[in-house]
Amino acid sequence: MKIIKAGKIITLKGNEILENKYIVVEDGIIQDITTSKPSVGELIHAEKLVVIPSFIDPATQIGLAEEGAGFNYYDSDEATSPSLPHLRSLDAFYPKDLVIKDAAKGGVSYFVSSPGDSAVFSGLEGIFASKGNTADDMVRVFPSALKLNMNYSSRIRWRSEGKYPSTKMGILALIREKFEKAKNYEKRKEKEKDLEMEALLKVLRKEIPIKISVNTRDEIEKAIELKKEYDINIILQEAEDSFQVADLLKKEEIPVVAGPYFIAGRLYHQRNHYAKNLYPLYEKGVIFALTTLHPVVPVHLLYHQSALLVKVGIPELDALRSISTNPAKILSLEREAGTIEKGKKANLVFLSDEPFTKESDVVGHMLEGEMVWKNF
Repeated sequence: MKIIKAGKIITLKGNEILENKYIVVEDGIIQDITTSKPSVGELIHAEKLVVIPSFIDPATQIGLAEEGAGFNYYDSDEATSPSLPHLRSLDAFYPKDLVIKDAAKGGVSYFVSSPGDSAVFSGLEGIFASKGNTADDMVRVFPSALKLNMNYSSRIRWRSEGKYPSTKMGILALIREKFEKAKNYEKRKEKEKDLEMEALLKVLRKEIPIKISVNTRDEIEKAIELKKEYDINIILQEAEDSFQVADLLKKEEIPVVAGPYFIAGRLYHQRNHYAKNLYPLYEKGVIFALTTLHPVVPVHLLYHQSALLVKVGIPELDALRSISTNPAKILSLEREAGTIEKGKKANLVFLSDEPFTKESDVVGHMLEGEMVWKNF
């Protein structure tokens, strides 16, 4: 059993802030938060620290785009066909990717590892923990979603080769063609197993959501149209123009994975790629979470990136929720992660000071009851 003597705890359960409490951890679970010190257990002194829920990055290529290996060694993007829904990020996941330690040091407990963006249907993604020796040790949910690309990246990939689909029309036609084929496949009583169709059926049966990379307003509206047409659950990724349709996203209960924002060289279709454009989503009550899209932005900067939300007027607690509570909800992990409370996993970050002050840094990280990073 571990006992954390915490000076301050920001639970993110409502606006609850606790001071001078003991967090009792056993078997990786928070057993109690109390004013009385238990008589038995390993004591972790955090009296001068601020304890908050650990972080979750809902869109990366960690383990697929290995740190330092170079582009030619990346296993993240199978750019040989526009329809590859049956590919599994788990099959290419490299558990010794150096950046996994960076994730742990940055307070990121869980991250999604996803196939790339050349194919329209690029494959199945999963949720991994930033500790373990093998892919099977580290995977927490697989598959967690099917990755779909309706954005510029996929179009330009096939346009450069003069292949279908190379326009927005072509992409929507391909998506409908594959979904209809999967529906017909399901109706056949006797059939040879088709891995591509089986992956699509997971979406059509609502076993998993489909995460759709979009940029512009018209792409967002077409994604919503697909949601209604096929009665599927969707998550929007990037979605720079989402602020223009915030009311619609709230009405349809569609979450957004936004970012990253520490980038330069925006392209035309990313012209609205600014953190300030998340404020309308916040105002309307749309659930959104920040991502680094590692390796686009280093994953350990996820916490620092959330400070941009404070700069544009979003309250500090809600900025913290964008990297903890909200991604937990989007990824259906809210029963075990995202807040600090009895019965949830002991996924905790220890800050050296109040959140978002210049002195504030991640000095400790407990993941499922294990200290994976400690510098205090």
